[in-house]
Amino acid sequence: MSDRTLRDVVALSILPAVWQGAEPLRVVESLAASLFSVLDADFVYVSLHGDAEHDPIAVAQTGRNRTSPDLAASVGPELFAWALTHGPDEPMMRPNPFGEGTLHILVRSIAIDAEYGLIAAGFLRPPSPDSHHQLLMNVAATQATTSIENIRLLRSVRRHAAQQRAAMEEAQAARADAEAARKDDQLADELDVDLEVLDREVLQ
Repeated sequence: MSDRTLRDVVALSILPAVWQGAEPLRVVESLAASLFSVLDADFVYVSLHGDAEHDPIAVAQTGRNRTSPDLAASVGPELFAWALTHGPDEPMMRPNPFGEGTLHILVRSIAIDAEYGLIAAGFLRPPSPDSHHQLLMNVAATQATTSIENIRLLRSVRRHAAQQRAAMEEAQAARADAEAARKDDQLADELDVDLEVLDREVLQ
């Protein structure tokens, strides 16, 4: 492994620490920017499926600080279809949306069968035949999978904690209502006794 590859692997491997507590959009944007940089790609696509708490997210990075929502929308379905029907080491060929030539696109699923989403990187020049690009794509997909699982686990823990707090508050409110009702009944009983005593005194 070359020094550059090792450096890039380390850079991608620390991303989950950067993403800790981040929302999915932040994860997608950060991963796209990082891959664009380390791969020297002509475009990078990162997407996540939606769930109960967020909408689907797709980003197509076409420059250091440039993204294309139209490109993300147009290539997404093709990339997902490719990911589900081809091996990860088989590049997808697609006409260059920016001009002449053909894009050679490496595609990786985020989780098995792209359960969470996918990442892709396109090159006008075929990516290097060595393992550099393949390795970095594998590392990126693994880190993204781990991070999304952690985000969902954290959300589940927070949701469970919120449900527990709500149940405790409801139980406390019920106990308070029961105590208030008991005191009302006790006061009513005491008032009835006082009235009975008063009636006897009047009759006497």
